[in-house]
Amino acid sequence: MAVQAAGEKRGSYRLNRKIPYRRIFEASNDAFLIFDLKGVVREANPAACKMYGYPYEEMIGLSGKDFVHPDYQYLFKQFVKETPSGKPFSAESVEIRKDGSTFNIEVRGSVSEYEGEPYILAVIRDITERKLAEEALLESEEKFRLLAENSFDCIWMLDTMMRFTYLSPSVETMLGYKPEQLVGTKLSSCFKKKEYLKVGVLAAKAIKNYKTFTHITFETRMLNSKGEEVDVEITGRTLLSSHDKLIGLQGTTRDITERKKAEEEIRKLSKIVETTPEAIVVTDMQGNIEYVNQGFLTLGDFDDDNSLIGESVFSFSDEKGVRQLKEEIIPTIVSEGKWIGEISVKRKDSSMFPAEMVCSLIPDEEGRPKYLLSQFLDITRRKNTEKQLRESEQKFRDMTDLLPQIVYEIDIDGNLTYVNKQAFESFGYSQEEYEEGINVLQTLIPFDRNKAIENIESVLSGKDVGTPEYTALRKDGSTFPILIYASAILKESKPVGLRGIIVDITERKQTEKEKARIEDQYHQAQKMESVGRLAGGVAHDFNNMLGVILGYTELALGTLDPAQPIYSTLQEIRKAADRSADLTRQLLAFARRQTVSPSVLDLNETVEGMLKMLLRLIGEDIDLSWLPGSGLWQVKVDPAQIDQILANLCVNSRDAIAGVGKMIIETKNATFDEDYCAEHTGFVTGEYVLLIVSDDGCGMDKEVLENLFEPFFTTKEVGQGTGLGLATVYGIVKQNNGFINVYSEAGDGTTFRIYLPRYAGTAAQLQKKDLTDQVSRGYETILLVEDEPSILKMTTMMLESRGYTVLDAITPGAAINLAGEYNGEIHLLLTDVIMPEMNGRELADNLVSLYPDIKRLFMSGYTANVIAHRRVLDEGVNFLQK
Repeated sequence: MAVQAAGEKRGSYRLNRKIPYRRIFEASNDAFLIFDLKGVVREANPAACKMYGYPYEEMIGLSGKDFVHPDYQYLFKQFVKETPSGKPFSAESVEIRKDGSTFNIEVRGSVSEYEGEPYILAVIRDITERKLAEEALLESEEKFRLLAENSFDCIWMLDTMMRFTYLSPSVETMLGYKPEQLVGTKLSSCFKKKEYLKVGVLAAKAIKNYKTFTHITFETRMLNSKGEEVDVEITGRTLLSSHDKLIGLQGTTRDITERKKAEEEIRKLSKIVETTPEAIVVTDMQGNIEYVNQGFLTLGDFDDDNSLIGESVFSFSDEKGVRQLKEEIIPTIVSEGKWIGEISVKRKDSSMFPAEMVCSLIPDEEGRPKYLLSQFLDITRRKNTEKQLRESEQKFRDMTDLLPQIVYEIDIDGNLTYVNKQAFESFGYSQEEYEEGINVLQTLIPFDRNKAIENIESVLSGKDVGTPEYTALRKDGSTFPILIYASAILKESKPVGLRGIIVDITERKQTEKEKARIEDQYHQAQKMESVGRLAGGVAHDFNNMLGVILGYTELALGTLDPAQPIYSTLQEIRKAADRSADLTRQLLAFARRQTVSPSVLDLNETVEGMLKMLLRLIGEDIDLSWLPGSGLWQVKVDPAQIDQILANLCVNSRDAIAGVGKMIIETKNATFDEDYCAEHTGFVTGEYVLLIVSDDGCGMDKEVLENLFEPFFTTKEVGQGTGLGLATVYGIVKQNNGFINVYSEAGDGTTFRIYLPRYAGTAAQLQKKDLTDQVSRGYETILLVEDEPSILKMTTMMLESRGYTVLDAITPGAAINLAGEYNGEIHLLLTDVIMPEMNGRELADNLVSLYPDIKRLFMSGYTANVIAHRRVLDEGVNFLQK
């Protein structure tokens, strides 16, 4: 007895009896069984139920192995295993009916897949008669003929030349030929050439391997007496004599035209139904689900239809939807045959969505209502659109209320018909006052009203008036500048009003004023820059004169006895000249005309050398404290840049102190690791020498700190500051790979911390020697080139007084001529840098060809590009600062 498979739920598969192609499916003489991939029956046609002796309701849900004789169970396992891979399956087996009787079958299996869900279609033929016929042939020719002549299939025999030797009477029904018309003819006469090539190959293979060949079943197309093709299924085997000699071939042919039509109809209609994006559900008249397509599974986010088949359609809607189904939809369909409307549908996760549903009846063969066909369309988007349309005005209001500008609409008379919330704040009127009625002219000063009327008329007539500027009038009488953007509101191509935006440009006006202030400040900075350039030029010329004074003073002192009264007088002159030279060097530094020449230095010594000048700079009212750190590391930086940093910071501190105050300069070492820098923004890992300048002045707020190092930013009055001091400090620190940290609060003073990288190398040790040890007589020849006559004369005298032979030239051209005419050796070129005709570097390059071993010493009062590269001296260049 067949037993229902454990755990299998009864119910139909996708291919359900509601579909029109079911009629073909049910009319087939072959048994059709549809299995899932586990071998469980999901659908069966009447021929299958009749063949196995089961009612349809019992057949569904049984496992295919329940039908198979124990000796053939291996074939069913092979059938379930191989068929899903796409490999065609064909075999003969012995099956068991419900009543326990057995019968022979031939089964063919194939796999189909729609929307990713595969199933196995088995076409089963009862070949008991054929088996009996084959057995009867071995027993009695008479029995063979009786069976053959009454068989539905055409039984045939072929000799080894592929000629018909026998055909059963059913060939006339199948092909339209009487048996005697085909006996003696070749098999090829019943096929088109292309089809016969396939059949001939199979026949030749059977004849060649007749001793081991058993049988073969295949589908092809034969030609009937009218020349039309007929779909057939042929089963053939070899025909042997009693002595196992090949006599020919024998077999059966079955007309499978109806079966092929059924299969094709199943494929076509199933594919259409399954692939349509529209959700389809078929229920019985009580609302129990018989079928759902992939569209409904996707719509409701269901995994598969197994969980839905047999469920009530009422479970997929809410209380309102169930009432609608029972009281409206189903009665309407029964009475009118159709219903169209909206209903709420429940997804797998119990969420609801609105759907448009079209319901109609599917009648049975006699036209009586049997099924309800429902088609669903998700109208969530449409519903949302309708909702958005209903809410659009409110959304417009909400959005415009967030704008900082005034959004407005007026009618052709200038009455405000809409304003956003910004209008309440800007003009000072309440919402109730706007609702009572306010004309746009009330929001403008009287002087602008005529202009506004003209512009309104122009915009209504289609003219572009741009964005005119007006002065707005608040309810309290105060005013503010505005720009008005306007465009016409059209209805049926006619203007009915204006809409647009009113922009408060108060900040823009203030920005324009600030821009003018910055431009004035910039011009002031340009003036200061010009003053700096002038100061630098004056300092340079003054420095040359001081050089002459110092030179001649040194010469005079060298010829006098220290005991003479004039000796001390000359010493005072020299001291005054030295102090003047120091001042010119500082002036050149502040005018940014000095050569940037980094050197390894002790920051404590550099700061101490600057203290006297700083005291004069900040004045006597400010107490300056100097706290040098012990064991301070060395840094490599131009000492003049340190002077600039200290001068700028101290000047700022002085200006921040009103009256008496205190200023502190400190130095110390500092080391920062990665953990510290990760917690302190702006700090960089490494070892640094820290220079701290702090004061107890007025301090700075957050806004000032954020702009502190921007060029031209200053909090001082016009004419009192350029805004370049701290920018210069920042640039110097960055140039030397350091960083700055500033702490300040309004009223609590300011502290600048400047971190300069520790110098990792070893500084050259300068040996101090008694000058008298270095005073020796020279014997070499020096080519001296200087465009300033007084310096040329003074330097010549000084060098000659030391025993050197001096060839002096006032121009580079004269120097070249002099060198070319000189017959002796020239040991040193001592030349100014900036001169007419060519600079000192170019002169030196020209002389190398005449004197390859000549030494070169450059001197200058300020930087030249041949000396300084990016304001840093080139390596290996010997330079003497005047």
